[in-house]
Amino acid sequence: MTLTRPGTDASDSTVAPLSPGDRVADNPVDPSAPPSATSKIFAHPLNAWYVAAWDHVMAVNLRAPFLLAQAVVPHMREQRYGRIVLLSSVAAFLGGILSPQYTASKAGLIGLAHSLAATLAPHGITVNAIAPGLIMTDMLAGDPRLETLERSVPVGRLGQPAEVADVIVAVARNAYMTGQTVSVDGGRYPR
Repeated sequence: MTLTRPGTDASDSTVAPLSPGDRVADNPVDPSAPPSATSKIFAHPLNAWYVAAWDHVMAVNLRAPFLLAQAVVPHMREQRYGRIVLLSSVAAFLGGILSPQYTASKAGLIGLAHSLAATLAPHGITVNAIAPGLIMTDMLAGDPRLETLERSVPVGRLGQPAEVADVIVAVARNAYMTGQTVSVDGGRYPR
């Protein structure tokens, strides 16, 4: 294991107190290389991730939905009506091939849905989460494992975005359903 400080020789294995900007890694990666959208969500060794990548995914996948809910809830309370549907992922239950920050952010959305549902139900507001599985989106396009992934789904194919949208609409129409997480995964992850 090496401790690498910016501007120092990566082979220096001296143990020293850590400070901001230090990186500890068994397999260091180039911190100056900008991560691509997919590199932020697909699995890499935990030690190859930086706090900045964690923070970015958390900001997009968890903080933004929280802030949006925070912005719309006062109006929904006034109306005594509202529907919030958070888009999670089956990765929240499984971890696996996706990065820890993606998995944690999607699990956080399920926790957020439970918390908001409990406090907002008396105001006529329902809050649910949808957990898609393998859906044919840009995130999966070009993945070398695509054929193998398709064969792993009991229905024999990847889901389509419109199929997820259908479930979102159905959940939003239901005034009695709240605090739930609905998986849309072709039967791949029965719960």
